[in-house]
Amino acid sequence: MKITSQQKTIRRIVVLLLISAIIGCAANGRGMAGGDEDCSAAKSAGAGALIGGLLGAAIDGKDGSVRGAAAGAVVGGLGCIAMNYHSKQLRSAHQVNKEYQDQHETLPEKPVVTSYSISAPRQVVRGNNVSVNSAITVVDGRQQSVDRIEEKLFIVDSDGQRKQIKSKEAKKSGMNQGGEYANSFSFTPPTGVAQGNYRLESEVYVNDKLAKTAKAPIVFAYETNGATTVALNK
Repeated sequence: MKITSQQKTIRRIVVLLLISAIIGCAANGRGMAGGDEDCSAAKSAGAGALIGGLLGAAIDGKDGSVRGAAAGAVVGGLGCIAMNYHSKQLRSAHQVNKEYQDQHETLPEKPVVTSYSISAPRQVVRGNNVSVNSAITVVDGRQQSVDRIEEKLFIVDSDGQRKQIKSKEAKKSGMNQGGEYANSFSFTPPTGVAQGNYRLESEVYVNDKLAKTAKAPIVFAYETNGATTVALNK
């Protein structure tokens, strides 16, 4: 049955309204099913495919929905990735405070991150697990002690698009005092993520205030017949 131009217009309006609702859910961090749980790569890729498919169908009909779903899965794959997070205290607040006082005679007025860095593999294969390590040293302040330390990890693509890799464990890391910590992020880049050059950006918050940032380059490559193909700069 041939679809009239008026029917096509109505269909596009309905589809765009559905897309707006889906994007609204994703922006609120609630995913497709609602609730407060952190996003997962699988859910995000599925949502991206759905959005792409709907948009493709609105424009080109059935054939367009297939092409749109493929494109949407790529965007969605990068849009929301879940990770595991672990933290280990190497030195106590008393130890790092004493070291700081020995060097500066007195503690700073407010808590200070004296050192912060991250390290990551230079290249990873999409679909394989990636481990990123960080090192943090935080001293207490004379007028304010350290009550909470939190790290956040982001992926930034070549166009500057920045997406957070979320984790409930990072929100409840147990870092509730000063000291020296060795932490690890573990996540799996979905196979739908486009190959290419990215960078990881991490932030450390002390008492809910941004205190320090760190960066590390990373390449997402793909594996063909057991051989890893390096993604080159465009």
